[in-house]
Amino acid sequence: LVIAFKKLMKEQFDFKGWHHGYSALVCLSRERELLAACWFIIDDEEKCLYCPALATHELFRSRGIGRLMVKELERHAADSRPHCEQRVLVAAALGTVGLWQRWGYRECLNLRERELARAIERKHGLFAASST
Repeated sequence: LVIAFKKLMKEQFDFKGWHHGYSALVCLSRERELLAACWFIIDDEEKCLYCPALATHELFRSRGIGRLMVKELERHAADSRPHCEQRVLVAAALGTVGLWQRWGYRECLNLRERELARAIERKHGLFAASST
């Protein structure tokens, strides 16, 4: 499972390596095959859940798996109060912005939000190049 997880992430992202403090959320088939995975971290200082990477195996896309993963992240953020104010920040690759918007997310609208997102990416970043 760990090998499949790393392979999926390396195929989708410019991954530098695992960082201390991150948790993983995976979606498995009944046969225990990896369908989707993501990394996230609870940032106590900024009171948010930060998800820099969510990937669905290409054979299983467009089946609602990604949306279910996001719902689980949102539930985890809600359950993590007072560490989270039910805020989930994601680092969306350019080709996925529309998908995240359909799921109810929006781009950072003001300078404060953009600065927060960049600070969290710098603090917890997993990637050689920023994916925000």
